[in-house]
Amino acid sequence: MDDAFHLFDAAAVVVLLGLLYVVQVLLAKRMDDPFGLFVLVFGVFYGFRATLIGLGVDTPTPDSLFLGQDQDGTLIRTLFGLCVYLAAFLCSGYLISRRPSSSPGILFHSGHLPIQRLVFVTYGLTAFSVVISGYLLLQFGGFGGLVHASKVDNDLAGLRYLRLPSSLGALVGAGAYLDLRRMDRGTPIARLLVLSCAVLNSILIFSWGQRTVVIIVVAMLVIGPRGREPKSSLPLIRVLVAAVLVIVIAVFLRDTRDDFLQPGETHSFAQQSLSRRASQAVNGTYFDASLLGFRDWPSRFEFRNGQDFWNGFAGAVPRKLWPAKPDPLPGKWFRHVYQPQVKTAGLSGLRQSGISTSAGWA
Repeated sequence: MDDAFHLFDAAAVVVLLGLLYVVQVLLAKRMDDPFGLFVLVFGVFYGFRATLIGLGVDTPTPDSLFLGQDQDGTLIRTLFGLCVYLAAFLCSGYLISRRPSSSPGILFHSGHLPIQRLVFVTYGLTAFSVVISGYLLLQFGGFGGLVHASKVDNDLAGLRYLRLPSSLGALVGAGAYLDLRRMDRGTPIARLLVLSCAVLNSILIFSWGQRTVVIIVVAMLVIGPRGREPKSSLPLIRVLVAAVLVIVIAVFLRDTRDDFLQPGETHSFAQQSLSRRASQAVNGTYFDASLLGFRDWPSRFEFRNGQDFWNGFAGAVPRKLWPAKPDPLPGKWFRHVYQPQVKTAGLSGLRQSGISTSAGWA
């Protein structure tokens, strides 16, 4: 019976990865366009971890939330739910991207923004990023202080929108550099300057303790088109190199962040297996949290009849402008219940407030 479950699990993983590949082929013009980035992020957050668990290389984490619970069929249900989501995304994205529109936009327009505009936006975002991040670094005494304020203390509550210039600057800068390289535009110095902006913004967003944008930029630069090569010519070796680089850099950044948070101590992350470290470093444990969600709903928690959607929209308003906005927000509540090992200031505040779950996992 166990062998049959393992066989079905592996087959479901193949279906999930196959759907992800179809999304990339049908929707993504290049790996650095919005659809290509979606495939990249989804693959890192869910596909990588699903493969490890589905093939039996690793077990779900955190172990304490899975021990003593019936897991039969949980992986299949989770993979089925993710496949349904991917199929719906594929259908809607295919229809929208091929719908004629009189108002061209960034996301679904067949053309591209003028390269000069992308470069100008990169410089502008970088300038904002340097000013904001420079002030915060001085305010909190350097990288270690800012990381601690972002991930542990509550000093930046309601101010997380301040990291947007760094995040956007890194992604737009990487995209502008790839366009300059692909179209053979600009002098070598101009290309180097744009690339430097992408790297600088990546470093500044990491000062918040965020590494996802950094590894996405790395993958974009490795996988992105070189010259005017057609999309179909993307070599498998380049994809494999990008995957290895993403994992290595993510593990390094996670180790570095924990060294800032626990200077001179041996943190628990460094003591785990290689597969577990790689999974946590690339934030692949979102898949493990999804396993718990598909296992527990609606048997342990009642559906909230759409209330989470309203609370999610409300979460876009900074708390400085709306102190009484709904709390806990859906994402914060979900991470509090299913990712208790995550170091986040919002989670610390939630736990200190005494909010717990009916499962007793606080």
